[in-house]
Amino acid sequence: MSYILDDENCPPGIAAIFARSPTALSLASETLADRPLVAINESFCKATGYTSDDVLGRNCRFLQPPGGAGPVRGRIRSFLDDDDVGEQRFVIPNVTKYGDSFLNIVYMAKIRHPRLGGYVLGSQFALRTGGERAAAYERALREDLTSLSDILSESDWMLLGSMQAIANTSALVARHKIEG
Repeated sequence: MSYILDDENCPPGIAAIFARSPTALSLASETLADRPLVAINESFCKATGYTSDDVLGRNCRFLQPPGGAGPVRGRIRSFLDDDDVGEQRFVIPNVTKYGDSFLNIVYMAKIRHPRLGGYVLGSQFALRTGGERAAAYERALREDLTSLSDILSESDWMLLGSMQAIANTSALVARHKIEG
């Protein structure tokens, strides 16, 4: 299931991809103040404990712990403000609706239309799940991005960056376990 806020400019095909994806997905509008979430899927709700009513229309900062997420916030802001960078991954401390802390590996990709503006696609992976789930997440994300890219290209929307540049989630999980 997918949940989409009323947004007449939302890229076509988003609802179908969000509904069938096993990965937690979100979409933030770059044309609205504070880049609020305008679409999420059921996997996002399961991962965070939040409902669509809790989430849609809000910036995703509400997932951060009291006191914020630390230096990663600055790196995210730089990514969002840099038109030359189309996609990136971040490890962000987050808290579920129920107060459970987790590290969230967030993949972000910019989606642009020459007349209608832009969005930021987010895909979340709770690091606490690790191992084989990381590889399954990576495969599902690649499939979602391929489908989305195909659908968007039919209507002048463009997914920025290249899927070749997607960092390997399994490597991030392994590095975290070694360094943690």
